Amino acid sequence: MRVLVAGGHGFIGRRVAETLLERGHEVLIGSRGDTELLAAGGADAVVWAAGGRVSRFEEGVGVHVEAPVRVLEASGATRFVYLGSGEAYGLQDVPFDEDRPLRGTSPYSRAKIAGEEAVRDAAARLGVGAYLLRMGVVFGPGQKGAMLVPALLNALMSRRRFPMTRGDQTRDVLYVDDAVELIARCLDDGAPAGTYNVGRGVEVPVIDVVTKVVEETSRHLGVDLMPLLDAGAVPYRDGEQMRYVFDMTRTHERLGWRAATSIDDAVARTVEAALIAGGRE
Repeated sequence: MRVLVAGGHGFIGRRVAETLLERGHEVLIGSRGDTELLAAGGADAVVWAAGGRVSRFEEGVGVHVEAPVRVLEASGATRFVYLGSGEAYGLQDVPFDEDRPLRGTSPYSRAKIAGEEAVRDAAARLGVGAYLLRMGVVFGPGQKGAMLVPALLNALMSRRRFPMTRGDQTRDVLYVDDAVELIARCLDDGAPAGTYNVGRGVEVPVIDVVTKVVEETSRHLGVDLMPLLDAGAVPYRDGEQMRYVFDMTRTHERLGWRAATSIDDAVARTVEAALIAGGRE
């Protein structure tokens, strides 16, 4: 299968591209400047993993709404996998199932909601199988930037204080290789199109993930790094989503997928990879 991976140089997209290549697919890796040009050459399937967080909704419309539709139309693909966000559910009771209304209010979640709608409408018009994946909080080796785990690891390796909230908010946390396995499964024959949650279905307090990362890094370096953790130094954001966990029933039953990696194993692999990359192992 000829697969175009938009955002193929990013954290998740890069691992999707590597996995699909290992499984014998022909993979086109799209970046910000050439994805639409590559789409014009045709593809059997597209994985849309492009674009990050935005501070204004208008900033997100181009990459999360308009660009994926243009690529869908130009590529001639029969399958389109769109990486959305569980943040789209917003403030409501957990667990989130796929039939819940989407009440996300952040600029990023609003852009993802609009992107889902636009891709769903375009796919229906073109007769394309659309896989709308609402991703949980994905982490793992190679992740960079301001997301919680890489930011924490950078601070620990630099012996810098890490200010954060109290960490009482919960998240559905998922190892990147498990997320990639599900994305790849959407390209298998017989995988039914639809909207799916992508997580472990386990509600984990943020402070628990942070503590595991600090303890594992301390173990590797032979020093207690816990004093660097300043939980409670940062206030919760206005409208903070305090509980966030998926109902995974539909994903389990229709796609036959379950996350295979425990949080402890995911943290251990992520910390080890970061220390090796930083020359600390």
